[in-house]
Amino acid sequence: MWRSLFLGASGLALAFAGCQSGAGSGARVERAAQWSAPADDVGEPCADVSDLRVCWPSETPVLVARTVPPFPAPTAPGFRCTGSGAARTCASRDALAGGFVCDHATCAQRDARQPDEGEWTCSDEAGIAVCVGGERGAGVSSAGTEPGWMCGDRHGAADGLGGRVCVDLSPDFPDGRAAGFRCRWSYDHGVARLCARDDKAHGAGDACDAGRPCVLGMTCAAGRCVPPRPRPSCALDADCRSGVCLFGSCGKAGP
Repeated sequence: MWRSLFLGASGLALAFAGCQSGAGSGARVERAAQWSAPADDVGEPCADVSDLRVCWPSETPVLVARTVPPFPAPTAPGFRCTGSGAARTCASRDALAGGFVCDHATCAQRDARQPDEGEWTCSDEAGIAVCVGGERGAGVSSAGTEPGWMCGDRHGAADGLGGRVCVDLSPDFPDGRAAGFRCRWSYDHGVARLCARDDKAHGAGDACDAGRPCVLGMTCAAGRCVPPRPRPSCALDADCRSGVCLFGSCGKAGP
């Protein structure tokens, strides 16, 4: 199933990095090389999930080959790839957001990527980043949503958390994979993503079978745990008629 990998034009492209939430610094703009990495996507939407490539042509997820540039990633977090089909491209994750600094079993990423320049409250749910908010301070212009995020209007947004929900199915990890890390977000000194090594952490991309079930809400597809079709719309269970909010999308009640 693996198709040939293609190296696209290596010219510099303008990329917008994750922003400071409430820090007043605006979007950080850097130049980062982009490489073509076409994917044999099946239907829409499609997204990278940990080290997988997943499409949802229906409610049933389908795994396709996750193509990357035909050379090693320049740093441990690997490539961040966005776009679909022939338009999919990849860049070094460290070129588009802050890098990780590790101290023993804990790694910190300052200037962690967020959906845009708005004020967001983000969390990690089994290896998936979920952000709610989106309000921008006075005088803060928008450069648009950063590629790789899926966003939607939030149901029941009268509580002050914000009216938008955005999910990143392939957030940054110190070694490029969700497995073995438990992450959280901190806003004490700007936006930071803190990841601690935890061999017991389970989530997106885990191997699965009859004896190794996935975390609640995920499906075992071709032996790997993947989330349901993303429809970003909730931050709390109370936002959903079903009373179940999973990975930023309303899920089904019961088993």
